[in-house]
Amino acid sequence: MEINNLTEQIGNLIANDDLPKAISLLKKLLEKSPKLDEAILQSARFSDISKQIRLGIVDFEQASIAKNKIRFAVLDLLRDVEESIESSSEIRIEVGKFEEENTQPTIKQTHYGSGDNVAGDKIITKK
Repeated sequence: MEINNLTEQIGNLIANDDLPKAISLLKKLLEKSPKLDEAILQSARFSDISKQIRLGIVDFEQASIAKNKIRFAVLDLLRDVEESIESSSEIRIEVGKFEEENTQPTIKQTHYGSGDNVAGDKIITKK
């Protein structure tokens, strides 16, 4: 998965109000980056506001404001990551490693004859 596709996917998750998945994917992307702390902080903020909503100790307006602040912070962090990747070859290498680690193999089976006889599995790496 290219970094542009990944950042676009994170942006789409935020647009579709799936903040937990967006933050989770961002944390995976930043796993070996100093910016990981920022993603963890936003994750904690979201967990905290979600808990407050469940407990009924925050009203709808305050919850909406808090969520929007988190969305903005995540989008801003994502923008920083995109700009850093464009300007730093070291970060591009780290992103390349992330892309390699997160490429899922595809298993292709070929059947010969009748029944459940399988000639073998072929693992093909997606690119």
